[in-house]
Amino acid sequence: MVFSQADVSGKFMNDIINIEILDKSGHDDLNFSIKNLTADLTFDTYYFGLSIEPFEEFKDLKICIATFLHKWLTEITNMQLGQEKYFPIDISDQYTGCIKVSKHKDELEISYGMSNREGYTLDINNPTDYFNSINDFRSDIPEILTVKNTDFLNSLQSQIDKLLR
Repeated sequence: MVFSQADVSGKFMNDIINIEILDKSGHDDLNFSIKNLTADLTFDTYYFGLSIEPFEEFKDLKICIATFLHKWLTEITNMQLGQEKYFPIDISDQYTGCIKVSKHKDELEISYGMSNREGYTLDINNPTDYFNSINDFRSDIPEILTVKNTDFLNSLQSQIDKLLR
């Protein structure tokens, strides 16, 4: 499926990707969804918190995740046609939940699934190795979302901006 999120003024109406961080204990506190692809999913921020220890304020965690998402933004912006990369978001002891992004002309194909790569092996502060190294991605979601490259990047930037407010 293909859709565009921009109205005639170019302003975003609804974000493709949605991320919300709850002020909780590091467990079940990251709400995540991709419009028309995933349900509302809930993950842990535990490993994000560990990567900035000691952090003193909730805002520190939000900044950490915004910085992490900015690395996604940079990597997707620099992708070559035909490339596919993997972007982790559900960082758990036994696996990582991630999105698979494939670049085709001015569109991206987005899938959501998982890798058996353990979350503790991921460097939150420098995740680029993960982006290029996953070879066991699998998904239980049969759909693949096709979106305009600019729409997805704008949505990702919107989430970063929201976290930094």
